[in-house]
Amino acid sequence: MIKQNRVLIIEEDEAIIRLYKRMVQNNAADQIYIKILSDLDSINIFIEEFDITEKEKYSLVLSEIEIKGKDITDKLEKIKLLLRNTHLYIISNNITIERLKSCLKFGADDWIEKPVTNEEFEKIMYNSLFKGFYYDKRIEDIKNKIINLKVENKVEYYKVKNHILNLLWEFPSNPIGHYLLADLYNRTEKKQLAKRHYNAAHELENED
Repeated sequence: MIKQNRVLIIEEDEAIIRLYKRMVQNNAADQIYIKILSDLDSINIFIEEFDITEKEKYSLVLSEIEIKGKDITDKLEKIKLLLRNTHLYIISNNITIERLKSCLKFGADDWIEKPVTNEEFEKIMYNSLFKGFYYDKRIEDIKNKIINLKVENKVEYYKVKNHILNLLWEFPSNPIGHYLLADLYNRTEKKQLAKRHYNAAHELENED
């Protein structure tokens, strides 16, 4: 069941906008209202004139990181502050470590490179509009990402870590998040951090 009914798309390419709209509607059982911001002016107006009573109606934000050649990281941070409980996914090829860290720090769920696949988009939908129905699949995906992680790939490391932190935030009393973090830290030779999270997981398991 869809709890909310709005998706915000921030993208300048008309073909990509049409693709996202079609993919949203194809994955949703009910009609979804989709708002498009395709230039800097529309983004600024959305931020400046945002109606706070509308914040709970948005389930998902899909966004480029560059519009008209301009980095919009700071604007996305403002939008995330307005829509604190809304899932935000960056879909862009204009990735840098600095941008990735900034986006994950202010609460973006993930950064996905274009072109987004049907499987990736389905995961986005289930993690936002259908949140809660995809729990086991999310854990399985994270485990596979840890196993296949190339430790020198810092971008992928931060993305995997962010997935786990999101899981911990959503399910703080479930030890699985700590076990996954421990596995990630072991994989990257951070033994002390791994031990700390293994202990945290054991404590949660032994709580009455």
